[in-house]
Amino acid sequence: MKYLNLLTIVLLLFACSEEDNIKDLSKSTDIKLKEVIFSGCKGNNVNSLSSESILIIPTSENSIKVTHQNVMFNCCIENPNVKLDKSKNEIVIKESSTNPVCNCICPYDIEFSIENIEPGSYDFIVYYENLQKIKLSISIPLEEDVQAEL
Repeated sequence: MKYLNLLTIVLLLFACSEEDNIKDLSKSTDIKLKEVIFSGCKGNNVNSLSSESILIIPTSENSIKVTHQNVMFNCCIENPNVKLDKSKNEIVIKESSTNPVCNCICPYDIEFSIENIEPGSYDFIVYYENLQKIKLSISIPLEEDVQAEL
C-alpha cells in the first residue's frame, strides 16, 4: 500500500497540466485577413467616377492594407465576401457578392488588412466574382505603396 501511494504521488507530479495543452493563438504566425471595411454605394453615376484601382500600403514589416477602389457590385449588396488564400508564392483575394440581384450596379470601395505575411516575393492576385482582375508582383516587407489601375 505504501508503494501504491508513492506511485500515485509520482504520477501526479509528472502528469501533464492543462496549461501544456493550451495553444497561444495570440502568437499565431498564420496569414490573416482583418478589418474588412465596405464603403457602401458611391452613387449610380458611374461615368463621373475615377477608374477602378488597387492600392497596397505597407503598415508594418509583415502587414499590408489593401484598398480596392470603385469595384462594381450589384446595388442591392449589403456586404461583399472577401476571402484570403495563400499558397507558397501567391496571395489570392476573392471578392464576391451573395445578396439577391437587383437591376443596377454601383461602385464601392473595399478596404482590408493582411497580417502575418512571411517575408518574400509573392504574386498578389485579386478575383472578382471568380474572374481574375489583376496580378501584381510584390515583396514583403513592402518598401513603398503599390497602386495599379484596372
